[in-house]
Amino acid sequence: FLGTIESMEKAIKEEWDKLIPKDWNKYIDCMSYRLQKVKDQKGMQTEFWDFFNHCIVPFNLY
Repeated sequence: FLGTIESMEKAIKEEWDKLIPKDWNKYIDCMSYRLQKVKDQKGMQTEFWDFFNHCIVPFNLY
């Protein structure tokens, strides 16, 4: 990242302000389900990650 700490802080705050809660609430809402799946898998990979490493929410939760 080029520039000063202040310019980095400004850029981060601008991006943070663009976040819309409804876009990520679904991940929070199913966290207990996802954590249980991780426990069931003994910490190994779950179905929540595709080959691009993007989080996937099971369709049957919504």
